[in-house]
Amino acid sequence: MLLLDEPTSACDAEAARAVERLVSKAAVGAVVWVTHDAAQAERVASATLQLRRDDEEAAAPALEAEAPEAR
Repeated sequence: MLLLDEPTSACDAEAARAVERLVSKAAVGAVVWVTHDAAQAERVASATLQLRRDDEEAAAPALEAEAPEAR
């Protein structure tokens, strides 16, 4: 399992996309990618889980997303 906590937070858009491509090609097994960028989550995830502090419930149900085409 690979755990990435905001791996692109200090990257510009081009570098962030490069990191996304590298991880999608190199990762073997499960990858947990923590991000505040919902668009990025949709690009890199096969499934997402949203956690929100402002909701009454601590966690929203898992949202199924389509796997990115370029894996």
